Amino acid sequence: MAANNIVVIDSEFHACIAAYKSSLQTLQNAVQAYESALNALRSDWTGKAFVMMVAKVVDLIAKIKASYDRVNDAINELNAVDALFTENEEKLKSNFNALDAGSVSPFNG
Repeated sequence: MAANNIVVIDSEFHACIAAYKSSLQTLQNAVQAYESALNALRSDWTGKAFVMMVAKVVDLIAKIKASYDRVNDAINELNAVDALFTENEEKLKSNFNALDAGSVSPFNG
C-alpha cells in the first residue's frame, strides 16, 4: 500500500469518537463530585481551612472545565474528518458506478 493511501475503518473511528464522549462525561462527573464535596465541606469546615480548601477545589474545577473545550474540539474534529471521509467515499462510489454504467451497452437488452 502506498503511503498516500488512508484506510479508515468506520467502526474504529466511531469507537474513538465514543471514547472521547465518554471521557467528557467522566470529566463532567468529576466536576459534579468536587462541587458536591465542596458543598458538604461548607457545612463542616469554617475559617482559614475552608477558604484554603475552596481555593484548591475551585482551581481544580476550573482546570477540569477548561479541558471540556479540548475534548469537545477533538470530538468536533473527529466528526468533521468522519464526514469528509464519508463524502469522499460516496464520491468515489459514484464515480465507479458511473464507470460501470458507461461500460454496459444499451443494445444488450
